[in-house]
Amino acid sequence: MKHSIIFIVILITFPFLTISAQELVDTSILNSKNKSTWSISFSYSPHCAFSFTPKDDSKLYRFFLQGFNGKIDRKTDSERVSFSFGINFRKKDIVDYDHDNQQKVRILEFPFQFNYHLKKSINKYDPYIKSSIRLSYFKIMYFYDSEPGVIYLPERADYLPFIDIGFGSFNKINKKIDLLFESNLGYGITDAFPNRLYFDLLLGLKFKFN
Repeated sequence: MKHSIIFIVILITFPFLTISAQELVDTSILNSKNKSTWSISFSYSPHCAFSFTPKDDSKLYRFFLQGFNGKIDRKTDSERVSFSFGINFRKKDIVDYDHDNQQKVRILEFPFQFNYHLKKSINKYDPYIKSSIRLSYFKIMYFYDSEPGVIYLPERADYLPFIDIGFGSFNKINKKIDLLFESNLGYGITDAFPNRLYFDLLLGLKFKFN
């Protein structure tokens, strides 16, 4: 009789235990699938460019440019690979008081970036190496006095591709926010103006969606 009661209790409770376990597994899988791997970052991005033909008309590109960056990051299922895309804005104003002229440079860059993360398990630091290709739009405006009271405004614009390599790291502040640091060394891949070498940095914050 005792064994029969135990057997009946097992028969009654087993379906409930099975259903509960199944619900836990399904919930776990669902949460895993719904877990977001996307993030967005905003950075200050100083930029130093170097010309290979140091002439008077190219010294502009040996100067320091202020820059700002915004990009979206996504980590893939491999855990070590992620990619990013976004936009960079850079500017430089040069005033030549001796000749009463001014040059203004405005640059928009559209980078597409691949990252390889050096650590599979992340606690506080997430270092990575990266490579990217950038399509850059240059616009240069010249302001000068040809005659007293007359100002001419010629412009020069071009689209140019660049490639770069670099190193970066996400440094955890809390569950949702990381400090971003990144350095890049790049080179223009066409002979169009201005073919140059550059070095820039990114320092900013990354906000996670999950």
